Amino acid sequence: MTWLLKLYPREWRRRYGAEIEEVVASQPKSAQLVVDLLGGAIDAHLKPQAFARRFETAAADQSGGSDMVTRLTGCGARASMSRKDALFGAALTIGSALVVAAIMVIGSNSVTEAIGVTMLPGVLAVGTQWVHLRGHSRLAQVAQIGGLFVVLFLIGLLAGLAVTD
Repeated sequence: MTWLLKLYPREWRRRYGAEIEEVVASQPKSAQLVVDLLGGAIDAHLKPQAFARRFETAAADQSGGSDMVTRLTGCGARASMSRKDALFGAALTIGSALVVAAIMVIGSNSVTEAIGVTMLPGVLAVGTQWVHLRGHSRLAQVAQIGGLFVVLFLIGLLAGLAVTD
């Protein structure tokens, strides 16, 4: 998982890289850790000063391990989910499912069917992604969730175009 630290800004890696690499290497590999590190990298690029303060606070606490990763990334297993978060995650999932269904119904050809089928994993993951990215900036949330949909859309589009040829 330490390879994900290459996504952080060069100055940040120079200053904090060895310390956080040690902490990340000691963590169990999980999808949540990947999401947390990706969100942290986006935040580190968008708000370097605020992110550096968050890291220094976590490092000064000396608790290490998953507590440090949780504070560093702004979320993780210790973040509690409010009813509002759960409802918003559910609304995102339902809303994205309706959008994908509308694409499939309106288009009703091999391209739109391929797009709809390939975007299904994104529909299923959007609520979960939202919950895991709490604590990160809105831009980091939009970049990861939107990025997932863009990649899936492009895969579906290419697959649909390949079928029509």
